[in-house]
Amino acid sequence: MKIRWNGLLTINNKPKVLVNNSWPLLFILLIFSMSGCKSDQIDPQRMEGVWLGVKQNVFEQSLPYTMISDFKKDGSLLIKSLAFSTETNSTWAITKEGKLRIDTLENDIVSFNKDTINTRLRRDVSLFKLSPPTVSVELDQTINIIDNNTFSIKETGENWTFEKDKVWIWKGKQLLEVRCWGLKSYKDYQFFYLSGYPDRCNNYLGRLMVIEKVSKQGFNAFAFNEKDKGHFTFELKKDLKNLEEIKTQKIFQPCTYYMANAMKQAGESNENGANYIESFIIEKYKKNPDFQKVNGFVSIKFFVNCLGESGLFSTVALDEQYQDMEIPASLSEHLIEIARKLEGWIPFEYEDENLDGKKEIAIHFKSGEIIAITP
Repeated sequence: MKIRWNGLLTINNKPKVLVNNSWPLLFILLIFSMSGCKSDQIDPQRMEGVWLGVKQNVFEQSLPYTMISDFKKDGSLLIKSLAFSTETNSTWAITKEGKLRIDTLENDIVSFNKDTINTRLRRDVSLFKLSPPTVSVELDQTINIIDNNTFSIKETGENWTFEKDKVWIWKGKQLLEVRCWGLKSYKDYQFFYLSGYPDRCNNYLGRLMVIEKVSKQGFNAFAFNEKDKGHFTFELKKDLKNLEEIKTQKIFQPCTYYMANAMKQAGESNENGANYIESFIIEKYKKNPDFQKVNGFVSIKFFVNCLGESGLFSTVALDEQYQDMEIPASLSEHLIEIARKLEGWIPFEYEDENLDGKKEIAIHFKSGEIIAITP
């Protein structure tokens, strides 16, 4: 089960973080802006119940919101955030035209299947209706069983170590990710969620599962991600001989489950300036005979997270006619190794908050020689 997220939320072509009082309304708009469904296809009674929203086709992952929507028979609607512990009260109705009305906003429905609603606004979103809850123990008991323990996931071979508000995710001897985690309940449902970097726990996107069964030996959960949708078995793990060594590993990860676009060039996002980047690359670059036939442009692409750490490096090459070009793997590896050593990155900032951002450094080659760098 993969949980990494490099998604991007944009509003009016600008990256946006939903905070304070703006996110509930924006969330409602995102979930319920739809198109093209007739009223005779919709039974209002089918809307009643608790629903979970899931993003679709954003990069390679589909991640749920850490929010649930409770459509009630009396026409009231409760939008509840698990990560923020906040809620919004609204009203809902199905109009004669077949639209879903939230307060005064009328929205179309793309499709309405058995316990699934497909929606669209800038990107596709699905809503899944939850089955009746099956967990028989109280939330405090579930927390006591999970916290300060390690579980192996039967379906993926991953191990999850829970410590207070952090979960360490590892496989074999390799640390994969460190995230915040939480357990919340609503009615008789119990929800397990991951969100953000350990220093940035309050993110509205994350990994969200409904807990189905709990015992002293572990727990079972159901994930609604379209990519990894299914049941997962967490079995108590007692062999922890590599854990302390694994926890000392240094890994790069985004601070959130979505990536913001950088609004500045790489040179403007480094406290040492563009000249530092150019001179550093030229000094560290070592020409290899295998590079002799390289004529064109190689871009080093990477991310800088909210802490100013760089990672997720890759290269893209174009020839002099700006067509895709293959370069030796050794050149790509060499350039990435140089870029990894660059220091002084400034996080992308939006509305006084540091976010994750994309960076790019373009290098022009002639017969394997660097003739220009555009940081």
